[in-house]
Amino acid sequence: MTEYEKSSRRAISLVNAIRRSPAARLRFSLAELGRYPIGLMISGALVFDHHTHLRHGMARALGRPVPLTDADRMRAVLTWMTAVLSNQVAHAPVGGLDARIALTLTGSGGGAWWIDEPGVLTPSDGKVAGHITAPALTFPDWDTQRSSWREATSQSPATPSSPPASWTPSMSSDQEGTQAPAPQPAPDRWPTTL
Repeated sequence: MTEYEKSSRRAISLVNAIRRSPAARLRFSLAELGRYPIGLMISGALVFDHHTHLRHGMARALGRPVPLTDADRMRAVLTWMTAVLSNQVAHAPVGGLDARIALTLTGSGGGAWWIDEPGVLTPSDGKVAGHITAPALTFPDWDTQRSSWREATSQSPATPSSPPASWTPSMSSDQEGTQAPAPQPAPDRWPTTL
């Protein structure tokens, strides 16, 4: 643990320097997930990995209590996850996603997004075919398919009862990643972000 803490302090110093510089806008590939600005990868992907694996992987496997989180961590996690989701939907059309779906994640760090053929959008005027609502804390669990999204969410009557034909898009690593809109204060298989 001492080595991890020491390495983390060094990494945080480096991350903070990069995040505050023009280098934060440089785009890099992240395997099959696409290309993203390094600032987003640093502020989102690293927090997502630690948050998700500690809360939804390691703690469960070790029979330990789930670590607490806060609005800042959840906001970073959700920003990363919606950016990846947006990239996946935009670059690999989802069979059966022929109408806009509203996603509302409630509680600490939550927000609202629309999911449509071009990806994840900031809600605006217009109609949606269905609404999916869930606690923000549960999104990393069911979005990474560690649990069923239907058990963690509530859907409006307009939410389709059967999933789109193909809901797990695949991408090549040379695709440009897009950053989903920041949060504003369906299917059996949710698209997997990681």
